[in-house]
Formats: sequence, structure tokens, C-alpha cells
Amino acid sequence: MISKVVFIGYQPLTEKTKEDFYFQNLKDKNIEIEYWDLSEIYFKGILNNQLKDNFIFKINSFSVLESFIKRQNRLDTLFLSNITFEYRVLTLYRILSKYKCKTSFFARGALPFHVATSRIGNVFLKFQKALDINLLLVFLKNKYAYFLKKSGIVKPHDLIFRAGINGIETIGVGSDIENKTSKIIDINSFDYDKYVKTKDSERLLINKYCVFLDEYFPFHPDFEMLKIKTIQPKEYYENLNRFFDLLEKKFNVEVVIAAHPKADKYREKDFFNKRKSFFNKTAELTRNSEFVIAHCSTSISFAVLNMKPILTLTSDSIKDIMPNYYNLIAHFSKILNSHMVNIDEIESAEIVLDKPNCIRYSEYTYRYLTSVKSQNLVSSEIFTETILSL
Repeated sequence: MISKVVFIGYQPLTEKTKEDFYFQNLKDKNIEIEYWDLSEIYFKGILNNQLKDNFIFKINSFSVLESFIKRQNRLDTLFLSNITFEYRVLTLYRILSKYKCKTSFFARGALPFHVATSRIGNVFLKFQKALDINLLLVFLKNKYAYFLKKSGIVKPHDLIFRAGINGIETIGVGSDIENKTSKIIDINSFDYDKYVKTKDSERLLINKYCVFLDEYFPFHPDFEMLKIKTIQPKEYYENLNRFFDLLEKKFNVEVVIAAHPKADKYREKDFFNKRKSFFNKTAELTRNSEFVIAHCSTSISFAVLNMKPILTLTSDSIKDIMPNYYNLIAHFSKILNSHMVNIDEIESAEIVLDKPNCIRYSEYTYRYLTSVKSQNLVSSEIFTETILSL
């Protein structure tokens, strides 16, 4: 029987994390919990502490991590990681495997990443990796990580909580191994659960409006953390607002902003020419909108679940500076059959609002958001009942 759950993350604990991983539900069932924060190992000096509590432990070295593991009753403890497996975190997973820790993973938040399906496309990708020494090194290191998992030196997760068929991909390198060997429990994505909870919410705005699912592109802290070059804010917001002006005139709607949760600068400065911005209201805003504007945010889920038309946005600077994101945006547009527009070039007459493609939206729902088993259930209850049954 599991009497304790240890959550392992490489970012400081936040209230959202506590909510997303059902801390209170476990406490209510008298399950002891701890949060082991490894941010000082992986992102030293970059991330600031969010919360302080006696169940939060800051771990700054792998030797300290080992000492913490040794102190646990490992028969009664479940170690729940939200760290995707790849070469960069290999030491962590080798330590967990060394001490035969019972591990679990929340396989949620998968995105429809573009992969080459043709033989020519695969050859081209391999050729590209061979020419780029950094890509080649990452590729080879992850092949090594895969070999260690395949050979059992790194133990696959014992238990997977999966949202949608493709959720398994968020495990990272070797997810196909977990797909065959791990116990898989179907749950819902964060957004699906939020969609269900807000079905009866009141309308936030009286007038007709469309909603922009903001991703905080120029300032997102994860880009700094992962050393990803991003676009210039002045050009981005100027072109975005020009596009919003065109939309408001063409469709006779108000554009409102579903602000990214980490968009702290929006609280200090107006980036959207006095347009209304809302924090933590994406589900409610999407439900009553006329249509949705987005790049490739996971919150597109709300547009899919509410059967809303989607305008997919890109720009020259995104294509030039962030090509991987450009490819993701283009792939999102393709699989959802939405109209993709370049905000640097678009004119009013060129804006087309396609009707939702019911088949594509349904496929997206069951690939990335929920399952036939879990769609009418509450994820927190599935999770806690599973823990109590172990």
C-alpha cells in the first residue's frame, strides 16, 4: 500500500502545480506528500522559489538526492516525476533505477509535433543532424539514453497517468517502452477537466468577441531557461495589434486577450492597445467567443472542445528566428484544418474563417485530451483511487 507520494520536479513548486497534481486530494486521503525541487541542479540561479512549506525540499546535488532516497521506505513510497526523460536528466533516472524506486509519470500536455513520415523526409532529417554537430550530439546522446532504458539499466515507469492516446509521448525518450510495459491509467488533460468544470460559468462579456490565446512569445521565461532565441517584442506586438484592428473591422467583434499565466509584464504595461486582458479565464472566454486566434498554445484545446473556428497565426520573425515553433504552428493548422495567416503580410480581404472540422476536432480530442474511459470521470478521483489501490 502506498502511504507517501514524492513529487519530483526541476522547477520550484507553484500553486498551479499543487492543483494539477492533486496535492489536496492526497492529503484528504491521509497520504503523506513531499515535493523535491531539483531546480538548483538543472537551472541554477535562473528560477526563483515560488512557495515555502515544510513538505518542500530544495535539493542542490545528486548526492543529496541519493541521501533523501535512502531515507524513504521505498516499498510504501511512489515517486512521481514530471520531468521528461532525455539524456540531460539521465543521472536522475539512473539514481531512481539504482534504488529500485517505484515511479510514476503524468503523461499529459502532448502536442501534435510534426515528424517526417516519408522516406525522403526521414533521410533529410538524418542528413540535417549529420551536418549540424549540436543536433548530431543531442541525437546520439538520446540514442544512448534509449539504449539504457531498453536494456533495463534505466527502469521504465511503473505507472502512467495518460491523457489521450498520444499523451504517452510526453514521457520522452523510450516512451514506446512504457507503452508496452507500464500500467497505464487513462485520465483527462488539464484543459479537458477545466472545460467540464466551467460548463455552467457565466458569460464574462456582453458584446460579441473573439479571443486571442496569448503565449507571451517575446518574454516567456521558459525560452530563457532553455536558451531558445525568441522574437523582438516591439515588432511582434505592433503587427499583432494591426492584425487585431483588421479582425475587429471585418467581423464586427471585439478582440480580447486570454493572457498567458506567466505574462507578468502585462500587469505593468499595456501591450495590446487598451484591449481587455484576462488571466486564468481562458476556458470561460473561449466558451462564449465567436472564434479563436492562436499560434500553437495547448489551450487550443478549449477551441476544439467548444467547436470554435480557429485562426492560426504566424509571422516572418517566428519563421526566421524560431523555425521549430513555426513548423509546430503550421502542423497545428494542418491537423485542425484551420486557416493560417502571416500577421506581417495579411490584408483584411485575405482573412478566411473556416468552419470547425468535426472529424479533425474529434481526432484531436481523443489523441491529446481524453479517452472514452475517462471522458465522463474526474481525473483527481481517478488518480487518488489508483494510488489507494496500489
